[in-house]
Amino acid sequence: MEKTANVKLKKWFIEKKSEADEERLFVFHHAGGGATYYMPLLKELAGRYSVYFVQLPGREFRINEPAYESWDKLLDDLTEALLPYLDKPFTFFGHSMGAIISYELAHRLKKRNIAPKHLYLSALAAPNIPRNDYSMLPDEELLDKVFDLGGTDSDASLNNKLMAMILPTLRSDLRLCDTYKSVECEKLDIPVTVLGGDDDNVVGIGDLLEWEKYFGGFFEVRLFKGNHFYFRDQFANLAKVIAG
Repeated sequence: MEKTANVKLKKWFIEKKSEADEERLFVFHHAGGGATYYMPLLKELAGRYSVYFVQLPGREFRINEPAYESWDKLLDDLTEALLPYLDKPFTFFGHSMGAIISYELAHRLKKRNIAPKHLYLSALAAPNIPRNDYSMLPDEELLDKVFDLGGTDSDASLNNKLMAMILPTLRSDLRLCDTYKSVECEKLDIPVTVLGGDDDNVVGIGDLLEWEKYFGGFFEVRLFKGNHFYFRDQFANLAKVIAG
């Protein structure tokens, strides 16, 4: 059966339920990105999990909604959107900005005595590592930086209309990332796997290892060949790690 059959579009998700629906995976996208970027994971994971690709406003099918400018508002709204779906065991995977969201949601859910089975935090430096100031770059430099990271084809820059649509959301996302500071002091007793590319010139192995300070249980770092978007050409390898 085609793995993308029976995919449903909801306000906050692209949803693909498994037949058994015994365990759920929530995937949180990167800054300036969207849910569809991660849909190749379905090929390997659709039988293992019911998969929910989270879609923030300001992109793809939510392009007409303003992007968030506040972490508190984003996390408050997303927590309420997720709660009805957390009645089964669940796992979070987040890449870059999505890893921030995964981590902060785990803290908020802990206060409700709810916890994911596992966190997968991808290509994000630990909270104690200084943030970048990408959101302050001029348009051309910002786009060059995005292309250098490897998440977007530089050919996209030829489409001026597309770039004009992407830039406001990208800047809003990056402002959140640039100013992110975790206020949580208590360690999370949740199994965590921190993921990254061995040729990532933004997030190094030392930045990934620092995450151990924030967790009190199982902790591991897994490196892949590649840059900040190491999984772009190896979704199957990433899926094998998430599948456990």
